[in-house]
Amino acid sequence: MTKLAFFGAGGKTGRIISKRLSNSGLFDLRCVEIAEEGIKALEEMDLSVISAEEAVADADAVVFAVPDADVLNITHEIVPKVPAGTLIVMLDPCAAHSGRLPKRDDIAYFVSHPCHHSFLQKESGQYIVTALHQGEEKDYELGVKIAKTMYGKVLGVHRLTVDQIVLLEPAISETVAGACLAIIREGFDEVVRQGVPEKAAFDFLMGHITATIGVLFGYRGFFSDGAYKTMDLGKKLVIREDWKKTLTPESVLKQVMTIITGEEYKEE
Repeated sequence: MTKLAFFGAGGKTGRIISKRLSNSGLFDLRCVEIAEEGIKALEEMDLSVISAEEAVADADAVVFAVPDADVLNITHEIVPKVPAGTLIVMLDPCAAHSGRLPKRDDIAYFVSHPCHHSFLQKESGQYIVTALHQGEEKDYELGVKIAKTMYGKVLGVHRLTVDQIVLLEPAISETVAGACLAIIREGFDEVVRQGVPEKAAFDFLMGHITATIGVLFGYRGFFSDGAYKTMDLGKKLVIREDWKKTLTPESVLKQVMTIITGEEYKEE
């Protein structure tokens, strides 16, 4: 049975993952948690908490489900203590992409992240993205086994590189799509402020967002000529013309460092 140390086991996401890992029967789970609320939550799930040193002493794999701002400090404290051959599993690509993870040639690094459920899918479940940042094929196989268990019903696994995953998150899904959706929400609040009933605005907007995604990604329907004209106008009025530079390697790395170190994003 795989000996798995899980840091952040009592966090909001950690609790869900802890339950899945424990119920699977595939792992000897060692939960590490320092927050009182998290420890209490794990105890209520009949999961005991042990010290970091005990958890990693003979671990086959270590999973870090800790806040982005803490991940570098925690990995630099823990990774030097793990046995040779240990697989380190990261739930976000930023630390790996930053180049600041602890340097050890005798361990492996694996990154995975959920795609989340899409309203375009008819079946329940989600796809995941994965990358072997450092290690051998057997390490990747163990990483996928752990990831599939952590994320519940997995419909499929996309194998990428870390550099490709950061293009997906944070770059396209948060920096680009998140910003656009935040603008949409602000626009929604504004039309409600101007007197449109909130329920009417919500129903109308959600329907049109669904239709727009369906058309733009080739799933269904079509746009009128007028709709294409107003979308082109909107890009000029709402979005900077040079927004695609947010997807360059230099910009993506700056976004990553903003997330994990709090460094200010500075444009050239």
